[in-house]
Amino acid sequence: QQQAEEDSRHDARAGHFMASDNDKEESWKAILFPDGKVQIGWLTLSLIVVVILVTVWSGFNFTSSFSQKFFITQIVLLNGGVGWKSGFSEICSGQVWRLWSTFFLHTGWSHLLGNVFWLAILGNFVEKRHGPLTLAGMLFFVQPLTSLFQCLIRGPFFTGMSGSLAFLFAYLWLRGVLSPQLRIGLHKYVIWLTVVWQALVFSGVMGHAGQPAHAAGLIMGFGWASITANVEKWKAQKAEN
Repeated sequence: QQQAEEDSRHDARAGHFMASDNDKEESWKAILFPDGKVQIGWLTLSLIVVVILVTVWSGFNFTSSFSQKFFITQIVLLNGGVGWKSGFSEICSGQVWRLWSTFFLHTGWSHLLGNVFWLAILGNFVEKRHGPLTLAGMLFFVQPLTSLFQCLIRGPFFTGMSGSLAFLFAYLWLRGVLSPQLRIGLHKYVIWLTVVWQALVFSGVMGHAGQPAHAAGLIMGFGWASITANVEKWKAQKAEN
């Protein structure tokens, strides 16, 4: 009988530890993934793969003919710096892909891994809640605008998707507040971490990062969330009448 009681206590302790492990597992899933399920949408995953392949293939050599195709305009090396042609001559001559191509090229491993992480979180939330077409439409709309704004303020020597990520964050945050029925559900830890990330960018601690692109992305993301939430509200009211 004593042995049976000890076995019972041992099983109870084991069950407690297993439950604790499961709770922790569910916790991080709930923080990072919609509905607490470790699933990444096919579009988000495809973008991540292409971004990694392009950046790795570039070898972080931004003067190579391969890398030059991903800048918004062609970069030329000058004495101790870089230069470029004014007026977006390449885009005006038909190389319109340059409006989107900066999305795929990154300046270093930390830049690449950081942006891939945020794309996996924010892009996945949009894709899971609204579908891949909405995510594609958002990125197609915002990437050129943030790139142009960044170029006009700081010049064309920039890469990455930070402006688009700022847009996705601003949209998800405000839309979750304005339309709780959508259950967008960005976890508070994700919101806090993103706010800290944006604060570091704008403070200059991270150097001359893409502050103009970040600012443009945040403004457009908040605007998109406000417009779509109000349109949805208007449609609901109209349907009731």
